[in-house]
Amino acid sequence: MLAAISAGSIGISSYLNPSLVPTFLAGSGGLLAGSSLMLSAASKKEEELLESARVSNSFKFLYDINKGIISPDQLSYHASVELSQIILFLDVLADEQNGQRIPTERGIIYSFPHPDNALSKLTDNAKNWADAQQQPLLSQLQGLQTKFNQLLVYQQQLTTKQQPPRSETNFNIPEGIDPWKSLL
Repeated sequence: MLAAISAGSIGISSYLNPSLVPTFLAGSGGLLAGSSLMLSAASKKEEELLESARVSNSFKFLYDINKGIISPDQLSYHASVELSQIILFLDVLADEQNGQRIPTERGIIYSFPHPDNALSKLTDNAKNWADAQQQPLLSQLQGLQTKFNQLLVYQQQLTTKQQPPRSETNFNIPEGIDPWKSLL
C-alpha cells in the first residue's frame, strides 16, 4: 500500500514538477524504511509474546509434573528459549514467589511452593507435633513401669521373709510307733 502511494506520488511529481522527483524519492524511501521498521518491531513484539507464552506454558507443565521443582535445562528445552534467558526468568520468579535455589552437581534447580508440597509439610508438622506430645507421656509411662517393677520386687522380698521356714519332716514313720505318744 505504501509502495503504491510512493510510486503514485513520484509519478505525479515527475509529471508536474520534475525537479522535485529526488525529494519525493527520498521521502518515499524514508516512508518505506519507517514502515519496514514498524513491521519488524511488530513482528519482534509478536515473537516475544509467543516466546513468553511458550515459557509460561512450559513452566506450568513442569511445575505440575515435578510438584514445584523446575530445572532450567528442562524449561529451556521445552520452551525453545536460550538457557541464559531461562535462568534470568527463574531468578526473578524465585525472588518474587519465595522460590529456593538448590545447588546440585549439574547446576542449580529451583523449588517453588506447590500445594502438594504444602500438604506433605503440614502432615510432617502434625506428625512432629504428635510425637512431641507423646514423648513426655512415654517417659512418664516408662518411669511408672520402673517403679511398678521395683514394688513387685519389694513385695516378693517381703513375702519370702514372712513365710515361716519349712522344716523337714519325715512322714515315713515305721508301723507300730505312734508319733503322738512321743510328743508327750
